Amino acid sequence: MEERIRILKLFDEYGALLNERQRKIVELYYVSDFSLSEIGEELNVTRQAAHDGLKRGTCALENFEAVLSLIKKRERREMIISNLKTRVEELPQSENKKIMLEEIKKLEEEAL
Repeated sequence: MEERIRILKLFDEYGALLNERQRKIVELYYVSDFSLSEIGEELNVTRQAAHDGLKRGTCALENFEAVLSLIKKRERREMIISNLKTRVEELPQSENKKIMLEEIKKLEEEAL
């Protein structure tokens, strides 16, 4: 399950960088939950060709992340924002605390 979630995150981030066939195969398999046989029927290719396309597509997604690290960077930013919010919430009530929480909320919205 964790692998599926990881591939879906990679696909959301880098799917547009795949060629059209790889993008379609990865989308059908991971988003639409098609089997390799169903993908083969949908795209009029063999099950093996669907498997090879899926393998190439997921490897490409992994390579994009290895080079660009966008997901890793986003997760790190989210962790820092969360830690900052926790620490600010522990402060006594003040106008500064209110301002800081408003700014943190803006950061959270931008991180999405």
